Amino acid sequence: MSQFLAASELVLNADGSVYHCNLLPQNLGDTIFLVGDPGRVPTVSGFFDQIDFKTQKREIVTHTGTKNGKKVT
Repeated sequence: MSQFLAASELVLNADGSVYHCNLLPQNLGDTIFLVGDPGRVPTVSGFFDQIDFKTQKREIVTHTGTKNGKKVT
């Protein structure tokens, strides 16, 4: 099984970001917290030491920052 998506399965925006999320690889940390409700994202990211990136597309809300020197999303 391939670990990559076929080009036909990955829809990208003009800037190269993933269509459904408006995310580029550099926008994500190595550790990712998933919350069930988009309204919880600000609560969780409130525990980050710093927030460096925020984006939202429809119900997909993403905050990336640092916690204890580690990049987290």
